Order: sequence, then C-alpha cells, then structure tokens
Amino acid sequence: MEHNVRRGGPLSGVRVLDLSAYIARPYGCTLLADQGAEVIKIEPPTGDNLRKYPSTLEAESRAFLGVNRGKHGLVLDLKQREALDVLIALVKQADVLVHNFRPSVPARLGIAYEQLREINPRLVYCAVTSYGETGPNKDKAGYDQVLQTMTGMCTLQGPKDGPPELLYGSVVDYYAAALVASSVSSALFARERSGEGQYVGVSLLRSALTMQSARMIWANSEPKDVGRDIRSGGITGIHPTRDGYLCPRIRRTSGSRCAN
Repeated sequence: MEHNVRRGGPLSGVRVLDLSAYIARPYGCTLLADQGAEVIKIEPPTGDNLRKYPSTLEAESRAFLGVNRGKHGLVLDLKQREALDVLIALVKQADVLVHNFRPSVPARLGIAYEQLREINPRLVYCAVTSYGETGPNKDKAGYDQVLQTMTGMCTLQGPKDGPPELLYGSVVDYYAAALVASSVSSALFARERSGEGQYVGVSLLRSALTMQSARMIWANSEPKDVGRDIRSGGITGIHPTRDGYLCPRIRRTSGSRCAN
C-alpha cells in the first residue's frame, strides 16, 4: 500500500525501514520521505496504534495518513521467525532503520544495533526512546504531554501563580520528529566520509529539554520564576479587540530590518 510516494530530492536512492509508531518517530521518517528517501513502514498485524485514533473519515485515520504520507507499507509479525527473516533481508539492502522500541526489546527480537551492524555495517540505526538509553526510566513508556509536565513546559505555559497548562498540537513529538530527520541526515553525511553507519539516539526527554534551551540559563541566586523573562513583554502576546483577537507584530527601531 502506498500513500502518495514521492521520487527525487536530496535523499533519492536512500532506503529507510520505519518500524516505529504513533507520531514522533514515523513523522521523522516522513520528513525523510519528503526529501526523496524511499520509506517502507513496517507494522505489526494489529497496525500502528495511530490507525485507531478518532477520525471523521470512515475507513481511515486522518492522523495516521498525515503522519505517514509518502511511504510504502508492509505487515510483519517480528515475533515469527519467517517475518524476522524478511526484515533481515530488507536490512541487508537498507540505508536506515528507525524504531521506537524500549531499550530492552530490540535485542530480544534480534534487531539490536550490534546485531544488525554485523549484517550491514553501513546501516544508520536510529532508536527513538522516551527517556534515553540509560537511567531509571529508560524502559518506561512516555508520551508528549507526560514529557511536557516532567520538563516544566506546562508550568511556564500557564499564567503566573496559576495552574499549569498543556501545549496542544503534540509539540514535543513533532520537534522530536525534526531531530530524527536531521540526525539521520547527518549520519548519512558522515557515512559518505567514513563508509560506515552508526547508532543514532533521539529521546522525547532530550527533545522537550532542547525546546527550552533559553530556560536552562540561570544565574546564582535568581528567583524561581525568572524563566518567564524569555517572554518579550510589552505588547506581545494575544490581546482581545472589538473584532476578535490580535497578535501584534514587533518592529525593531534600531534601523535593522525584521522579518515581521
């Protein structure tokens, strides 16, 4: 099954095996497809859980189609030896493999980086986890909104002295997807120089923290709410008007030009 599979682009000729599910990991592969890569999405017999996401379409999930456009589709039950043999055959001819299994799962399935590197030394192997490859939470499931709350995004999104608020739109997932695409592209570039593939690790935790890089800068003895000062202040933000809501543009007055 194909959904508007594209050809051409800077990654034309690159084959990606996408074993991932939900948003962050598969959309990262979609961004690779947008650049011309051939992406084969491999799902278990039960399908990607995003297929079950509520949708106004009768036969399809809008979320699944939006996140997985531009890919080929293949069903494999990797718990079965025959299916694993098919995957191994694909790995021999692939450039990239992306998955979102918990760190303990790949070795049990026979698809850990160390195992697949023996089969294809040029393989770029990207593992997308919730909390990274080490630490007490490494084998726990994590989701966009959970990582928002863990990293303080919800507290800083809410009004000062008010309750925390979620950022809707799966912002952590989509930022992680961008990191998947950029990291894999960098690894492919490095392979052109070295001739060897490598392991690439992306986590939702690191993505959520990276999104708040300006809030990580603190000086000694600063108050707890200093993180809020990255907001520009003044008239920025959304304001009610007689005709609706307004987000004003800001122009620099120093003589330099601004995109707004």
